Amino acid sequence: MVYNKNVSFITFHVDPDANVDDVIVTLQGKVDQWVAGSCPDWSRHVTTPYRMVSIPHERKRRSIERSADRNQMKLDMRNWEVDWMLKS
Repeated sequence: MVYNKNVSFITFHVDPDANVDDVIVTLQGKVDQWVAGSCPDWSRHVTTPYRMVSIPHERKRRSIERSADRNQMKLDMRNWEVDWMLKS
C-alpha cells in the first residue's frame, strides 16, 4: 500500500461476523503508522484508496479434512533433514 506505487486500489474482504467498524479503525491506525514511518524517497505521498467488502455467505471456507494432506506435505518438506537423520 505504501511502497508499491503501481497499486491503485485495494479491496479488503471482511468476514461477515466481524465488526466492520473495528476493522476500519484498526486499518486506519495501521495506515497512520505506515505513512509516518515510511521512507519518503521510496514511498508514495498519499496512501492507496481502499474499500471494505463483506465476504458473501455463499463463499465456502476451506475444509480442515481436505487440508490435512497438504499440511502434512508442507511439514514433511520443512523437516526433511530431521527425517533423514532419524532414518540413519
